[in-house]
Amino acid sequence: MGAGWGGGGIGYSITLAETQTPDGKTQIGILTSKSVHSAGADFGLSATAGKFYSNADDIGQLEGKGLDKGGSAKFGLGLYGNHQTEVGTTNSKGEGVNVIEYGLGAGLGAEIGGGYSDAKSRWQTEIGSDKK
Repeated sequence: MGAGWGGGGIGYSITLAETQTPDGKTQIGILTSKSVHSAGADFGLSATAGKFYSNADDIGQLEGKGLDKGGSAKFGLGLYGNHQTEVGTTNSKGEGVNVIEYGLGAGLGAEIGGGYSDAKSRWQTEIGSDKK
């Protein structure tokens, strides 16, 4: 969910996440995130639903501050995409953690820009090892 006008905006998201730990356990959790962004072109209100992919191998790596870049175009229904770099966070391989998300939205507006987000884990569980 987001709102913006004339080069700035705010957003709030709820995400159902699944990660695979290095020891083969599956983690499932719910994260919430608040964001502030600036844009080269920005106007309108929107609500979106989509998927995300990440190289995180622990849900805790998706928490905290992130730097966002993305864009959307929605005139009724439309598409959006976003790339996020988690600030100061690495996975078990020592790689910087990144998130790519995309999906559909309903609303009126368009944006291209970047910003800042802060995510928190609200619930998570872990399911036993998949390794045999």
